Amino acid sequence: MFNAWELLKKKANSCDQEAERLLAEYKKYNASIGNAFTQVKEQVYPIKGRETEIDRLYSIQVRKQTPVACLIGIPGSGKTSIVEQFVKDMNTGAYARRTGYRVFNKFVVMSLRIGRLSYVPKNQMQAVITTMFDVMKKFELRMRKILADDSIRFVVFADEVHLLVTIFGEGTKIGGDILKDILINPPVKFIGATTRAEFDTYIATDPPLAQRFKEVPVNVLPQHEVHSALAGWWKAQAVKHEPLSDELIDYIISANASMRSQNAEPRKSIDILEDLLAYEDKTGKRVNKDVIAQVFRSAYNISLENRWDADKIIENLNKNIKGQEFARGELGLMLQSLKYPTRGYGHRPIMSALFTGSTGVGKTETVKIIANTLYPNENVLNIISMTDYQTPDREPAFRKKIGEIALHQPNAVLLFDEIEKACQGVFDTLLFVLDEGNVTYETEDSARRTNVQNVSLTNTCVFVTTNEGSEVFTEDAQHSVRATLGTTNSDTEKEEYRNLSNMIFNSLIASGKFRAEFLGRFDRIIPFRSLSADECVAITKVKLNELLDSFSKIYNVNIHLDAPVKWSETSYNCVENDVVIYISYILVKANNPQRGGARSVARYVDREVKDGIVQALIANPDCHDFRMYVSKDNRIYNSGAADTKGGIVVEPMGDNVVW
Repeated sequence: MFNAWELLKKKANSCDQEAERLLAEYKKYNASIGNAFTQVKEQVYPIKGRETEIDRLYSIQVRKQTPVACLIGIPGSGKTSIVEQFVKDMNTGAYARRTGYRVFNKFVVMSLRIGRLSYVPKNQMQAVITTMFDVMKKFELRMRKILADDSIRFVVFADEVHLLVTIFGEGTKIGGDILKDILINPPVKFIGATTRAEFDTYIATDPPLAQRFKEVPVNVLPQHEVHSALAGWWKAQAVKHEPLSDELIDYIISANASMRSQNAEPRKSIDILEDLLAYEDKTGKRVNKDVIAQVFRSAYNISLENRWDADKIIENLNKNIKGQEFARGELGLMLQSLKYPTRGYGHRPIMSALFTGSTGVGKTETVKIIANTLYPNENVLNIISMTDYQTPDREPAFRKKIGEIALHQPNAVLLFDEIEKACQGVFDTLLFVLDEGNVTYETEDSARRTNVQNVSLTNTCVFVTTNEGSEVFTEDAQHSVRATLGTTNSDTEKEEYRNLSNMIFNSLIASGKFRAEFLGRFDRIIPFRSLSADECVAITKVKLNELLDSFSKIYNVNIHLDAPVKWSETSYNCVENDVVIYISYILVKANNPQRGGARSVARYVDREVKDGIVQALIANPDCHDFRMYVSKDNRIYNSGAADTKGGIVVEPMGDNVVW
């Protein structure tokens, strides 16, 4: 196996002064440029499936004209590994044996770490880069002479080669011009590597510069080749460990395919293998699926467990969302379909839905319940208000916002609230997210260089809310559509559903805020109707009981309510206590949808009712039992002559009071 530097070191150790001098000069020079050069060593484990790229690299290297290759592929696709395998195949004779081609050269590949040059003053950068290639040529010639081998050829490998254009910090022109001068006839051979987006942004925009490069596309490896690469990596790195089973390797690849598609194989699976190797070294235990799931969670904030318990979600929705039988029925159908997914990896979010309806009818609460049921105690819900993205200049910030969320929280549940307020650019971005399952945005590094990020949203849940179209789903507009719509499968009900769906779709289009192609990207468009008076009563009871339970559990304070009575006033026909009726009446106000809603109820209970309790506690610090009722002078009477000017009274109970 040929290694020029190792041979040179042996020469130096044998008192060869010239070899010793060359090594010393190289170290001194390398130190002067921040140790920017490191030797690219031979690949330690065989890489299969890259024969085309290696063959293309060699073909470019032996050309007399334009000997500049540029590997182009997404991060993690193995561009550096290809160069390492190229060195190994050339210097060991493996390439010649595989192809039957003649290989006349032995390659010494020096990796140029461009970031190490950032300390160089801008006015000296041109001289440093220009000199760099000349120095490498001199080292090449002297190494040939010392080792008596004229076949030795130096190659400079620059990963993220586009940085040579941007390192000047003054746009692309200065760096591009310098690079063009160097690459028109470089003293030593040159290989670059970058992504397609960065090549197109910083190199392809300058046609004379782009012509200096011969592109070598690095394609995504098929799964069986990735499997082989991972097995080879584990064998080479974990020599004292037992091999990973084929089942576990495929499990890692499949999990990465669906949850980390913004990175490329085999690098992203090797990341997992490195963590698993550390686990085995630390614990002495074998890797299994539970350990792999643990690594995904701890290292990448990704849950591999199957959380799609549709029945549990529906149960929680039925328990906490009052009314909205139609919406819950539609959600149930969508959630049940997740038990039998037909989508391939890499396309679209897990599920998406557009919720329509007036404020306070349960749209946001529904998403909260779904998120908390899927991922309890993981805080995966991200509510993004569209009021922050109303102007076109805010669209890049929107893309960055959702991209950063998905990058750091692949299991995110995204709720875009009041989408009708967003600018058109946001709609275009969401259309792409819903259709392709990814988002592209720009970031800046510490050197103010712009980098392009492409992040997958295929493992997210996307919900969008709007107040538009709510006029369709009212008592008057529904006609024969009943509250139980969506809970049975009668032909009549199906026809009513189709009619209502068409009305809602047409209403959204007529608003001028939505395009048909945007609405068509959602799995479901689900309307939430305005709450009836009876439903507002039920919601009030839930919110009030939650507040009273909190005081009981936290402060050992018991708030007692009057016994329920039958209320038959217009819009009411129920048995309930006067406090609940009073709160729901003044909020609903004869079933006025503009004043009703769960959010209004919650706000009133948390503000008005809680304030009354707190004041009573302050006035009676030693009391643990209180009565809450509606003032008799302002009580809602069954006669219908209700007066809402009164208020809720909270007073301490006497020792002998019996309820």
